[in-house]
Amino acid sequence: MSAVTVTRLVNPTDASLVLSVDQLWAGLAHKARNPAKFLPIPIESRVTEDTGDKATYSLIHTYQIVRYIKTAGAPEMKEVITSYPKAIIYFDKYAPGAAADADPVGRVTNSISYGPAPSHDLYLSFSFAPSVPGVSLDELKTLSQEQIADRAGLAVEKTLEAVRDMVRAGDV
Repeated sequence: MSAVTVTRLVNPTDASLVLSVDQLWAGLAHKARNPAKFLPIPIESRVTEDTGDKATYSLIHTYQIVRYIKTAGAPEMKEVITSYPKAIIYFDKYAPGAAADADPVGRVTNSISYGPAPSHDLYLSFSFAPSVPGVSLDELKTLSQEQIADRAGLAVEKTLEAVRDMVRAGDV
């Protein structure tokens, strides 16, 4: 098993379309509900609960989604997705048939961050623990941490590409 965090600049100088934080967040919120076009691996998904956008505390709007995902060669897993808009989305994965009070067996975190002034460049980071989806345990044993990061980075890059496509299509 190998946990990894990868970060990509959202708007590099050669970006085909500059994304705002609002556009990026709208794309990530869409990804939580419909992940297939955002990921570099084939996936099936079905949402079973969606609280939409609800207020908690006085300033933070969060949502929680429960979905079931299946990738090739793996059993269907439950994911509980919790968001803190324009900042973080947690994807907590549970073993098939896990009890309601079970601990997650894995977590993927998507986070938006900013670089220093004066540019405040926008960054998107994905963290995977304890392993990277789409990379088998046998394969993980043969890869260096840098190679694992390169593979995980594909998920960030694919997500940014999908959000740009959604913006171009007027879907965000």
